[in-house]
Amino acid sequence: MVRLEPSDRAARHALARLVSTIDPEQGIRLLTDQTKGDVPAAVMLEVARLYQHAARYTEAEAIYARLIETAPDDADVWLEAGRLSDAMGAETVAVKRLERAVALNPNRETLASLALAHMHAGRLVTAGRWWWRITRTHDTDIEAWAGLTVCALAMGRKRLVKRVRRVFDLHTSRQERRTVMANLWHHAALGRTILSVQDEQALP
Repeated sequence: MVRLEPSDRAARHALARLVSTIDPEQGIRLLTDQTKGDVPAAVMLEVARLYQHAARYTEAEAIYARLIETAPDDADVWLEAGRLSDAMGAETVAVKRLERAVALNPNRETLASLALAHMHAGRLVTAGRWWWRITRTHDTDIEAWAGLTVCALAMGRKRLVKRVRRVFDLHTSRQERRTVMANLWHHAALGRTILSVQDEQALP
């Protein structure tokens, strides 16, 4: 279809979505080749996602920065941009972007992304508060209870750990708890590693 009608954007986009799962670079070429004039924001967003899938984070970041300027009230753009910053290790930028996403749309997805960003930055007290906020409206959210448990354990809050674990255990099996707790400990460990490196660099 693209070969017959190279100027047909709808055809190019449909084909790009099909091939991107196995060849993101080809998907990028299909979406960016022969584009003239203004590129719709939805297409730019697709290209940014494909850049991430291809581990071309600098190019993805450039697109998100442009989208933030042109769509400052789009919570999804802020959310994706914040997640990218978090993946790139830019904790301060990630938190700022994700806080904006939460302000625009305080749903479970934005709140969890902000909690994880704080964990990656080593701010477990703050992360715990965001996990706790999720449990107020999603009382069976396994990841939120696990995140709160991990943060409480790391802070040495034994009474809080016992209280949280009682609720956590009601909604999960032993295997589920092991899996989700291991995943959240991994996120917490990233943040603690960053803090330890920063402390070493600060030594005289």
